[in-house]
Amino acid sequence: MSQYLKNLKIALTQEAFPIPEGRTASRQMSSGTANLYTVQGEEGMLIFLTYTYWHNGEEEVAVMDTIKAPFLNFLKGGSHRLTVAGSWKKGLKNKTLKVITLKLITPVKGSRGYTMSLRNAEISELNNAAKCNIKKTLISAGAIDVDKRELLIEDQGPSRNAICAIFPEDNELVPVLVFCLTRITPLL
Repeated sequence: MSQYLKNLKIALTQEAFPIPEGRTASRQMSSGTANLYTVQGEEGMLIFLTYTYWHNGEEEVAVMDTIKAPFLNFLKGGSHRLTVAGSWKKGLKNKTLKVITLKLITPVKGSRGYTMSLRNAEISELNNAAKCNIKKTLISAGAIDVDKRELLIEDQGPSRNAICAIFPEDNELVPVLVFCLTRITPLL
């Protein structure tokens, strides 16, 4: 999996371990199962990501722990998790697809110093922050397309201009890469 990012090596290290009851992105309590990914960087940096399948139907990528990366500790606890949205059948011979919105982590100066916020960004901002062509990278990892929500999933709501990726439902690599490209790489 490491062929997708120059400065990070990503590997699936444990499959289907049980997650006791926890709070999901929608603030519901649920148990689930998760696959554990390790993300290795320079100078011994190690990040443990989980791709969790909650029993209430939600899916997400989140940081479980970090080693030699104290500047990323704020990512633990789920406040900056990546939620994988529901599936629908469209195109590709009626194959079930999933969608994720690419939100970029951004430092915001407040009265008590800097905090991190997630915000929508143009594709050029995403490319600069990720230090790669994000569309090309995600498509090479199995995404079907990367573009505005309005164009890909016919979103007419307030998020219609947000960049998203659509991908086959059995592909975990795309959401894990999106997490790394939008929440880790911009801070390195």
